Amino acid sequence: MKPGFIAVFTEELRLISGLPRHVVFTLALPLFLFIFFTCLFQTGIPRDLPVALIDSDNSASSRMLCRMIDNGPHIRLTTRYQGTFQAKAAMQHQDIYGVIEIGPDFEKNLLKGLQDEVVCYTNNQFITPAGLIKKDFSSAVGTFSAGLNLKKRLLGNESPQQAANNIQPVVIDPHVLFNPYTNYAYYLLPAMLPMMFQMVIMILTINVLGTPLKNNLGRQWYERGNQNGWAALWGKLLPYTIYFIFMGVWMNLLLFNAMKIPYRAPLSQLVVFTIFVILIYQLTAAAFVGVSKNLRCALTFGGGYAAIAFSFAAYTFPVEGLPQAIQALAQLFPFTHYMTFFTNRAIRGVPIQLTLSSLMGLGAYLILFLATFPLFITRLKKGKYEKDI
Repeated sequence: MKPGFIAVFTEELRLISGLPRHVVFTLALPLFLFIFFTCLFQTGIPRDLPVALIDSDNSASSRMLCRMIDNGPHIRLTTRYQGTFQAKAAMQHQDIYGVIEIGPDFEKNLLKGLQDEVVCYTNNQFITPAGLIKKDFSSAVGTFSAGLNLKKRLLGNESPQQAANNIQPVVIDPHVLFNPYTNYAYYLLPAMLPMMFQMVIMILTINVLGTPLKNNLGRQWYERGNQNGWAALWGKLLPYTIYFIFMGVWMNLLLFNAMKIPYRAPLSQLVVFTIFVILIYQLTAAAFVGVSKNLRCALTFGGGYAAIAFSFAAYTFPVEGLPQAIQALAQLFPFTHYMTFFTNRAIRGVPIQLTLSSLMGLGAYLILFLATFPLFITRLKKGKYEKDI
């Protein structure tokens, strides 16, 4: 096996160096995707969203409330409008993300002990900005109202402790178990980067293995491997495996060191797991090459299979909430098992012995490869696809 393996390996290195397109696809594309998505989520969460203000009272109390609202991390009070019509038009043109309106008798009603209201308009077509604006707005108004109530109770001869207990008899003690920073980079990048990475692995591997069969060079490739299917396969795949491992290590360093995403498992363990996933996807790609009638079919089905994996992995929606049929279908994608293990082990810190089912799910794809490997060898011996388009 060794001489044949080395011959195939060195020949593949020669092909890579002689084809700039290979170099661009293998080196530039994953790098570009990683940099693109990292830059896209660099800020993590939107800050200082422009919000218009309509302050018809312009009193000391209304200005104090405006300052409290403006001090929130997600709201930046910018343009002042005289009426809601202009403000809503600006929101429809996406110049602003929200409008806050204070009525003309705001301070007068507060001094009389009457209830007044402050209105916050948001555009729920943009769910994330709208949610963040409403969160800061509710917090500021709640704090402002509590301050007025506290002042009133202190004037009524209540002690500070009594006043505080009467204002909030039940204290909320929230604990965010996962992603406590509410950072979208922490939430999405651990899924987006591996998703792009597995698509590149799948498509590139299918193209590498299928192109010789398309060009009627499979028999020559098989002979160079001393008629040993394993030597022929891994001699051709190993240069790309080495590069994919390098990219996988870099992806983990980018996520956990550069982006500072918190993780609760040894980084070396995550790297080993990433290498295992790389090998699984390469073997799955080889299975697609073995069962397909031509390169176009292999790329179409393999690429489609990798592309829709994110939807079935249910990363942004609990898989338990999906219909039973979809839950079962989700188990057919390696990415589902990858994200289950990665989320439980790296992000949540679940002990590795409780994540073995995900590892077993990934390992099951070895059976798929072994079942289709004879078809792959048959195609090598024939030298080409049965039907080339």
